[in-house]
Amino acid sequence: MERAGRIDMTRGVRSPGSTLKPFIYGLGFEDGIAHPETLIEDRPTRFGTWRPENFDLSFQGTVTLRRALQLSLNVPAVALLESVGPQRLFARLETSGAQLQLPQGEVPGLAIGLGGLGLRLEDLTTLYAALARGGEAFPLVHRLDVKNENQRRIRLLDPVSAWYVGNILIGAPPPENAIFGKIAFKTGTSYGYRDAWSIGFDGKRTIAVWVGRPDGQPVPGMIGRAVAAPVLFDAFARAVPKIEPLRAAPAGAIVASTARLPLPLRRFMPLGETRNFASAEPPLKIVFPLNGAQLALERNGRFRHHCRLRSKRMAGTDHTVSLWMDRRSERQACAMLPSGSRKGRALFGSRSSTRRVLPTALSSACNNKSPKPSPGLEPC
Repeated sequence: MERAGRIDMTRGVRSPGSTLKPFIYGLGFEDGIAHPETLIEDRPTRFGTWRPENFDLSFQGTVTLRRALQLSLNVPAVALLESVGPQRLFARLETSGAQLQLPQGEVPGLAIGLGGLGLRLEDLTTLYAALARGGEAFPLVHRLDVKNENQRRIRLLDPVSAWYVGNILIGAPPPENAIFGKIAFKTGTSYGYRDAWSIGFDGKRTIAVWVGRPDGQPVPGMIGRAVAAPVLFDAFARAVPKIEPLRAAPAGAIVASTARLPLPLRRFMPLGETRNFASAEPPLKIVFPLNGAQLALERNGRFRHHCRLRSKRMAGTDHTVSLWMDRRSERQACAMLPSGSRKGRALFGSRSSTRRVLPTALSSACNNKSPKPSPGLEPC
């Protein structure tokens, strides 16, 4: 390729890297299968014969979708794209005005979520401007004296999903020496370090930055966060006198922690897995006090006896082992009785300011002033 000046790279077709991930998440929010605080797994996962990895070759384990998008994790994005459908994402972006390109004869696959297609800087600007407008896309206008009021509005995402995405991106870690929480932005790096991207918006403006070589040659070490993001924040600082806040949360947005979400939204279920709300663990059983026991205070605030007792069910049996101690004789003894046994009833007290109804054998042991245990009890 002969090198020449005056090349309009805003219309050059390039690989977008990770810059399309916000729209994957937006479709997931729109479908009701995820929420920004939904938990998702970032671990080694195969999608057919493809095993995507993160940029730093590490995995974060269980994270929220908010954190996964802010860190631009690959496995959660691909898992979510598998559920919403790559062809659906492709069609939604094209309908919104983006001119996407695939190799001849190829159909959209999971790789488009990580930059496996071609598009222009103009297209990304249109898509991110739609996020800032609450999900409505408008064609770009290149002249200040041309109005786009009569242009047809295209719905990219519903208002709640667009707000979720913007609320996540405004919390993304900014580059060094930049102010946190002012600009919602996303970075991207194409395969082979050929393209570095950074697109951001506030409540009124959208700015997109591309860094690379027009001839498509790689630049080792050129990543969006280190190269393009500083240019984006500098552009906002120079061109925008005051950063406008993002839109307020629309009606229907759920602002809650993971634990307070509806049960189906607490954890993302990958495609093909079934959700089982029933606990796999056996229900808990009350071993002590015995069934039918009564708890009450002594009238005078003192206790008839001064004993402490611990009980534990023996594994594999229906018996309970109890430990008692006569505080007057400092004698300890063990007893093993069938669970639920109530052979006679007697009262005994403890430091917990309660009285309990216990089997007669244990009660008599507590009442026994002699150091010798009652019949049927063996020293511990």
